[in-house]
Amino acid sequence: MPNKTERGILSSEKVYDLALCRLAAVFKVKKGELRPEMIFGEDLKSPKKRFFFSIEDNLIDVYEDVSFITTAVYRKNKEFFGDVALEEIHANTVDEYCKHMVRCYRVVPDLVESVLKYSPP
Repeated sequence: MPNKTERGILSSEKVYDLALCRLAAVFKVKKGELRPEMIFGEDLKSPKKRFFFSIEDNLIDVYEDVSFITTAVYRKNKEFFGDVALEEIHANTVDEYCKHMVRCYRVVPDLVESVLKYSPP
């Protein structure tokens, strides 16, 4: 597989679109149904009942994406997030998630592509 230099860097718009596709797949909705202001757990949810608990596996996927990428960025560039503590970085809406992926792509493009399930043509 070619490295990042050989295949090129994705545009911010492409990364944002890939993030939308990831959310659509996670929440099992059409990408066109997603709106930037939609809130995870309120506007986007699909609880799965297991025994006595209601577990929203899709929310766990989204929060794991953000946590994984944030940690990777921090390890590579501790100053990237400024004075914000890692545990304070979160994404509660579709737009926040997508913008976080776009921002972090500048530091860890391969990891963001992996999380967003991107396969170069």
